[in-house]
Amino acid sequence: MTGIRAIGIDFEGCISEAGGGRVSWPTRNILRLGVLLRVLYQETGICAFLVTGRQAPYAEAALQALGIVTDIPSIVENGSILYYPKTKKFNLNPAITESALSRFIGVRQQIIDTTKMYPCVRELGKEFMLSFSVQHGAIEASELAQNIIEEVDDLIKLGIIEVTHSKSAVDVTIRGVNKGSGLDYWSSECNIAIENLAGIGDSEGDLPTLDRVKMPMSPANVTQGAKKVVLNRDGYVSPYPTTQGVIDCVTRVTDNSRVHLLAARFIEEITIERPTEDTHKLVFER
Repeated sequence: MTGIRAIGIDFEGCISEAGGGRVSWPTRNILRLGVLLRVLYQETGICAFLVTGRQAPYAEAALQALGIVTDIPSIVENGSILYYPKTKKFNLNPAITESALSRFIGVRQQIIDTTKMYPCVRELGKEFMLSFSVQHGAIEASELAQNIIEEVDDLIKLGIIEVTHSKSAVDVTIRGVNKGSGLDYWSSECNIAIENLAGIGDSEGDLPTLDRVKMPMSPANVTQGAKKVVLNRDGYVSPYPTTQGVIDCVTRVTDNSRVHLLAARFIEEITIERPTEDTHKLVFER
């Protein structure tokens, strides 16, 4: 037995492909993963939740697609919020004090103005953080993050903000707010110890999660930095990418035969269906 009671899963780059929202969801594979997660809960009591930089409405749509709209909160806006999909209620990360929020609001426009010289766009709909998606092929998220850090170094030194990045976006959050502190808050609210959590992530933005949970895991498309953390902590890196890899990772938290058989079937189906060019990448342009 693993002792795992819950799995926190990053969405973009794990359940879907990274791309800053420019890549369509692999809906059939998401449906398969949703079935597996529901069976996992029915058979073992192990629940699943999202740990994502995306905003609450996006996370709600993702949870609807997975079919896991429950009382278990998901961590959204990169740790800023615990969002309860069933009731639509939310709680703020304790690091977002009235004073900290006021200071962040005071420098918000300065940060936005700073990014205008770079090939990126601000993501709409986030209330307690800022995210900037890179323009595909123009700049890497890691490079954009470093540029932004240099531009707002004074704000970082003053303890107002912190900057992290995924494969496709740079996130600016209130100091002390990240997926790690969000996970700590989730743990206290849900009364499930960090030692009883598994986590699945694919990039540097997930390091605070992968560095905390008992069982860190990643799909095959993981960045080298995140992969190193997972392997150094005796975690698991799947040989399969994205949703297929997440399905594989889920089997690591239990020895339940029904879960394993269902996962094996789904992995085989996805392998057979995978086209030469993934059709879910199709975009319509004028």
